[in-house]
Amino acid sequence: MPLAPIGQEALAGLPAKPLRGQFYRIVAQHLQDQVLSQEGSELYGGRYNPKGAFGALYCGETPAVCSAEIHKATAGRTLNPLVLASVRVELQRVLDLTDHAILQRLGLRPEHLVAPN
Repeated sequence: MPLAPIGQEALAGLPAKPLRGQFYRIVAQHLQDQVLSQEGSELYGGRYNPKGAFGALYCGETPAVCSAEIHKATAGRTLNPLVLASVRVELQRVLDLTDHAILQRLGLRPEHLVAPN
């Protein structure tokens, strides 16, 4: 059973932190000049966004994280050629979803974050 969307009111007052650093993305080769494009995730969906609902940028702290996500998501399907890109990230307000207190306030459990999409 899918989880209900989390509304803005549930996010209000949660402790958010800045996040800065080098992150990585795997994108289709035809999008390598548009690394910040959300086209693929909007067309096909992803772990945290349903197909056609909205785009999302999926990044990892290491190339290995990106590779593992792609392998899990594709489960043996043949893909167009992919490229690894690096992205410099500077965000002001990020929720740490490894913090159990934040998950509890959002009505989530750690297993919700790793459940199959």
